[in-house]
Formats: sequence, structure tokens, C-alpha cells
Amino acid sequence: MSTMVIFLFLLLAASSSSYAITESRSDEVKAVYEWWLTKHGKTYGGLEENDKRAALIGINRIVIGELISLSEQELEDCDKTYNLGWNGGLVDYAFDFIIDNGGIDTEDDYPYKGLDGICNPSRVQECQGCIVSMDGYEDVLPYSEKALENQWRINLLALQLKPLADHYNFIYQ
Repeated sequence: MSTMVIFLFLLLAASSSSYAITESRSDEVKAVYEWWLTKHGKTYGGLEENDKRAALIGINRIVIGELISLSEQELEDCDKTYNLGWNGGLVDYAFDFIIDNGGIDTEDDYPYKGLDGICNPSRVQECQGCIVSMDGYEDVLPYSEKALENQWRINLLALQLKPLADHYNFIYQ
């Protein structure tokens, strides 16, 4: 029996431990997520779509105050070492790709097509539109509510949920 990994992102906090979480910040994060859903014609029930770049978009918005649409198509086309394009993959590998690549293109430079494509190597090698990059990431200790609580106070989180097969079937019926 095979199981699938569903990527779901939650933007939970800000970029510094001294930042107080407020209702207005929650509203701002929700607005970013709703913007993404609308852009791709999704609803809150559209769990089949995965988006590994959402935490990077969110932290960029909080740190520099600008919402820049990053290319999920580049991830789907080019991050094939361990990930499977539109058939899923692991967010850690997507983050590794972004770090190794020196960043990720904007959606304007590597537009969204919504289907598997062939990686444009000149875009990746030159990283022409890479105005957003990341230095690193860390995994939160599994099954530790305290570790998760400590991280959400100072960072944005990209969460991966792996439902049990029975629950997965129920979601999509």
C-alpha cells in the first residue's frame, strides 16, 4: 500500500524572536495564502497541489516588505534529483535545490504552466531572476511540541503532513 506526502504550508510567525505575534500579522499571512490560492484557482480543499516555495515567499514578505511571486515551475521542472515534479517530493530537497542554485527565479522569469516541463538549464545555471535566496533551513525535532513551539516563535515553518492511507482516501472522496 502506498502513501502520499501532502505539502501544506503554514506561515506562523516572524523573522525575529523579539517580534510579537499579533492578529494583524496573522491576517497578513492569511492574505498571502489566499492570494496564492486565488492565483492558481485553488480552494482551501485543494490539497492535491503542493507548494514548496511558500515559506520562502512568506519570509521574504516579512523581512523586506515585498511580496514577490517565485517560480514553482522552476522547482517542478528542475528539482528532479529526489523530487518527482507534479507527483510530489520532499520540501527539504526543494530547499536544497534553492540553496545550491543560489536562489529561485521569479515567476515572471520562469512562468507557471501547471504541468511537468523540461528544465531550462540556462535559467538555472545563470539564475537570472534569482532575487530571493535562502541560506539554510533546519528540521524540527519530530514529535516534539516544545521544539515546534520554539521554532514558530522565531521562524516561518513549512510543514509536511503524511496522512495515513485511510485518511487520505477519505479526504479525496
